[in-house]
Amino acid sequence: MFTTIGKFPSLTYLVSVGGLLLLGIIIASAFVERFFCRYLCPLGAYLSIISSIRIFKVKKPRDNCKGCSLCTQKCPMGLSLGNRDQVDTGECINCNICVAHCPKKNAHTNIKEWIAYPVAVILILGLSFGGPMIVKQFQGNSEVTNTSTTKGIYKDGTYEGTGTGFRGEIRVSVIVKNGNISKIEVLSQQEDGEYFEKAYSKVINEIIQQQKTDVDGASGATFSSNGIMEAVANALSVEFSNPTSEGGRHKGQNGKRP
Repeated sequence: MFTTIGKFPSLTYLVSVGGLLLLGIIIASAFVERFFCRYLCPLGAYLSIISSIRIFKVKKPRDNCKGCSLCTQKCPMGLSLGNRDQVDTGECINCNICVAHCPKKNAHTNIKEWIAYPVAVILILGLSFGGPMIVKQFQGNSEVTNTSTTKGIYKDGTYEGTGTGFRGEIRVSVIVKNGNISKIEVLSQQEDGEYFEKAYSKVINEIIQQQKTDVDGASGATFSSNGIMEAVANALSVEFSNPTSEGGRHKGQNGKRP
């Protein structure tokens, strides 16, 4: 969130619990390699439990080591490997650095690297790009269109408004039909994709369903959620000060929410 190129947030966000923790981790990492990974990462702790059934293991018969400790010195996880014939500890991340630096080629994996690496890359890319697509298919289309026949409180028309998210301005277009908020379209935004998608799918649906701009935001995407609500509210505020005929189009002015 802090390092998106060209989209730095206000420095006030850095002076926070999260910002101070980040600073502490950066300082500690300057003295201890993989400090967060070794001592703080909850995912690492979980994976260390199930990694005992790992498929790929590093084998290094101690009889052939002859007192060499280069594998231990090079291990980024700080593991003591000199007293092991097989590296099967849950803290091993399968980086194979010990294998690469073994001067006697004594350390080796139980599967050929030319097979393991391409398979790992294919699996990671498949999960990274294919996973979100599959999830979206199960979730269905997040867009909601109001088709209520009951007359609402808003004046029919199309309006534009802006709000402030975590990275900057969020601009939306709001369509009002039969007095109801019928459709909301995001025209531009600068948010981080993961957080904005989370806020977008929840907040816009809630606004259209409840027909009000002050709804519950998405957990973990507070700034983006508030930015969307503010943009919709500013768009709708036009109708109170500048009423137009049906189908009119205006740019919302920053003001109080209706």
